[in-house]
Amino acid sequence: NGPLFRELARAAERRTADLSAVDLANLAWAFSNAGQFDAQLFKALACAAEKLLDEFTEEALDNAEWAFVRAGQQKIVRSLRERRKRTGAALTGPAVDVSGCGRIVVAGGGIGG
Repeated sequence: NGPLFRELARAAERRTADLSAVDLANLAWAFSNAGQFDAQLFKALACAAEKLLDEFTEEALDNAEWAFVRAGQQKIVRSLRERRKRTGAALTGPAVDVSGCGRIVVAGGGIGG
């Protein structure tokens, strides 16, 4: 898989200027999720992300931050976190009221019980 991911990384690197913030986040997430931390690609993605900071959706912001943390790109991680603070973007989804959901009963004492 190494040669394939290297070729994919080079092709993606050449197209970073064509990516939206969501595309960029998805690409960074995909490489990071696959454990492929191509330094040259992540540097190019980080540079592109800096230019698109105000265009990230909350989900894209979460995905990009996770991917860049895993790839060791601390400068863009700080920028993404600052952007989150500026806009008040929540790290998680909205609060959910579960008070009317009732009780969960596990028969047999739970898993393996």
